[in-house]
Amino acid sequence: MKKMHEVLPEMLTRTELLVLDPKDITADDVGKDYFTYAKSHSGEGRDFKSPQERELFNNAVLQQTGSRYLFGRYLEDRSYFLDGSFMAKEGRVLHLGIDLFCKEQEPVFAPCDGQIVVSANEEVEHGYGNYLVLKPNDEALPYIFFGHLREDKYGIKHVLQGERIANLGHYDNLENGGWSIHLHLELLKELPVIDEAPIGYSTQKALATNKVLFPDPMLLYPGWKIKR
Repeated sequence: MKKMHEVLPEMLTRTELLVLDPKDITADDVGKDYFTYAKSHSGEGRDFKSPQERELFNNAVLQQTGSRYLFGRYLEDRSYFLDGSFMAKEGRVLHLGIDLFCKEQEPVFAPCDGQIVVSANEEVEHGYGNYLVLKPNDEALPYIFFGHLREDKYGIKHVLQGERIANLGHYDNLENGGWSIHLHLELLKELPVIDEAPIGYSTQKALATNKVLFPDPMLLYPGWKIKR
């Protein structure tokens, strides 16, 4: 496989792990523990699952660590943040992509040559907002999905490796689905049904099947070491 271009600038060198499953928090996560942070401010009437609160926290961690991005893991249990969403009601809480949280609406680049085959908007709270699907020229690679983008993303067209194809979207007006600013990167073995976005979360029951249909995006960047 040809070396992939970074989908976000400096992501391979300035990314810090952000653990979003409270069961996996360790001493390495002091100062990056959202659950302790939210608990310490309970009673203040703040909605700690809102994109605004999560953005404030993420930006504080980015400043503290000197990182540009915070990394959310593949197959992580996101029950806490999905509570009340349509995914949680369906029992789908296991994350099928990786997330890269940041402060700015960063540019998004094509990791390889290919064809954008889907350019759409999932207009629902807790959805993807604006998203793209890239079909790499290398037929050995799966489709590459980019979620939570700005509305001025590329349309269907051929793109070259390293070409800017979008910018990250904002939570205002559900441009990115109503989340703190971040990229959801996912691999797809098959295209979703026409006019439907791919699922981003799995139930435990369907996990074995979905791990095949939605492989770990870290396969694109085998040498990527995430700091913790």
